[in-house]
Amino acid sequence: MKNFIIVVLLIFIPFSGAFSSDFDSGHTYHSEFKGKKYKSVMPIDTLKQSPDFDLKKSKLPMPLAKIIDIAYSQLIKVSGTKKGWIVSSITLENWRENKDKWFYAVGFDQRDLMALSHITVLVTVDGQLGIIKEINERIIK
Repeated sequence: MKNFIIVVLLIFIPFSGAFSSDFDSGHTYHSEFKGKKYKSVMPIDTLKQSPDFDLKKSKLPMPLAKIIDIAYSQLIKVSGTKKGWIVSSITLENWRENKDKWFYAVGFDQRDLMALSHITVLVTVDGQLGIIKEINERIIK
């Protein structure tokens, strides 16, 4: 039985990364707009290209107002408009794999009479955008 467990582990360990690719840094945020679901992902390459930042020693490379403007530019690509959207949250996140790499998760809310929509846009400290993908859910019965 012990040998069987070791063999199973040897088979599954190499595939454990198959579910999160080199593209995905492991930081994913879920959003919803007009009944569609989205996920925001910060690609590994984008984080690697961003400058190192030490929260205790460094000044942020870009003003927060500029980060918000950049986030709005991606929000408009998803929603088609800036009208009616408000910034609901801004979080400075540290990449789990490298403590010197940081990015913002900028949350936007849109309230209308029918529903609440929320979209999160990811932006590195130097203004590089993450990616937003529509999620096509499949219900399995």
